[in-house]
Amino acid sequence: MGSKSFLISKTGRTFWTILTLVCLAIRLPLLLIYYSFKCFRPHPRWTLRQCIAYDLLRIWFEYAIAVEFPFPQSLEPGAEKERWAVIPPAEDKFYKTPLLDAEIRPATVGGTWYPRKYESQSDQREKVILHFHGGAFLLSDARDMNSASAAKTMIEATSAMVFFVDYRLCSSPSGRFPAALQDAITAYRYILNLGVPPCHIVISGDSAGANLAVGLLRYIGENSDLLPNPSAALLWSSWLDLTVRPEDMETHQNFRTDYVPSELFAWALRTYPPQRLPLSHPYLSPSRHPFVTTTPIWVSVGNLELLRDQGVEFADDMRKMQGNRVKLCEVSDVAHDTIITAHLSGRQDKAEEGAVDAAKFLRSVWTSAGDG
Repeated sequence: MGSKSFLISKTGRTFWTILTLVCLAIRLPLLLIYYSFKCFRPHPRWTLRQCIAYDLLRIWFEYAIAVEFPFPQSLEPGAEKERWAVIPPAEDKFYKTPLLDAEIRPATVGGTWYPRKYESQSDQREKVILHFHGGAFLLSDARDMNSASAAKTMIEATSAMVFFVDYRLCSSPSGRFPAALQDAITAYRYILNLGVPPCHIVISGDSAGANLAVGLLRYIGENSDLLPNPSAALLWSSWLDLTVRPEDMETHQNFRTDYVPSELFAWALRTYPPQRLPLSHPYLSPSRHPFVTTTPIWVSVGNLELLRDQGVEFADDMRKMQGNRVKLCEVSDVAHDTIITAHLSGRQDKAEEGAVDAAKFLRSVWTSAGDG
């Protein structure tokens, strides 16, 4: 406990940052040599760049876990300039159980538009993807550095505009559940208030963001008198079952071919769930509670990722619910969250493969609704 307290102090974080960089300078050349031999790569069809990128991502996560990295968030426009939006909370009536909390209240939230800000007068025919980023509810944001590549891939495939939400993170105590889901409601109301018809809105999320997307979809269904259903939902590499113990993930067949450490899930489980709700609650572990929805759902998984089974099982269980329309897309030879990491791993072909399949799904949904 003492060493952990030191690492999360300012001095400790500085020390660990320097140590990590020094170790990386030594380790990276060795990795380049090691992975130059295909027989040492975790998968025979992985490229050298893919192997190195996945290892670097794992090193980043291990560093963030060790120092409990407080991911910076700001409502200032920053480099995103006019594409950045600041959204005040909606009226109180839109936040009902389980979003009511004595300590966590709806708050102002930011987000980034891609490729440009939506204009109510000139963009009435545009489709809008409302996306929630991943990061185990702890890391990442809607800024260009972390989200622009994924947004570009979505835009090129679907021709839609994309809004990434910078929801509150549980690396801060004020960001535990239900903060992020409150922010999801705030963002959805914002899109509706711009005049975007529900039939033009797509809810989307990757990893933990997919958990939020499903939570938002469930909440809309339970409060149909307040919020209309979107046209579709896209779920990328979804983390949908918080009851799975991190140590059990280490025995999964894909643990060796993924870059996400089990300790990242352990950190999230210490900080995200509220004490008042069990981990099996529908808004924490949605895969354990399939539900009926009029919104068609597209689910994507990487066949080598740790969370593959959660996505596949969720798709299967949701498909069994009467009236649901669900499509599963399994992308080969990739680990977790390729839509986000492709620009690092060099597997843009795989990100595009998933995005093109999502676009075909959306076009079929819009065509069947008479809005193709």
